[in-house]
Amino acid sequence: MIIRDKKMINVILTVLADEELRNIFNIIKEKPESGQEILKHTKIPHTSFYRKINWMLDNKLVIIDSVQETKDGKKYSMFRAIFNDITIKLQRDIITIEALPTVELAEIIANEFFEL
Repeated sequence: MIIRDKKMINVILTVLADEELRNIFNIIKEKPESGQEILKHTKIPHTSFYRKINWMLDNKLVIIDSVQETKDGKKYSMFRAIFNDITIKLQRDIITIEALPTVELAEIIANEFFEL
């Protein structure tokens, strides 16, 4: 999939330029993970993590894949990146981004479409 939307191009470039955003993205591009698991793997401070994950959610680079519940009734979100692989080309002043959507995302969209 070729990304043409200038806002999404800027979002992707921002994620790749910021080490903490990039670390979060790399963890959740393969499979959904909880905030606690991401924090454990990245060692990012809690406040920074939630600010960054909310920014990625707001900018549609990450989705909440599901909401899980612990045995004691506490709920938590499982986060998932919408792309697996990203390739960037820069030719003169034109940036082209090609991204491979997650298979699971395509399944989620298809399920929502057929449930209507």
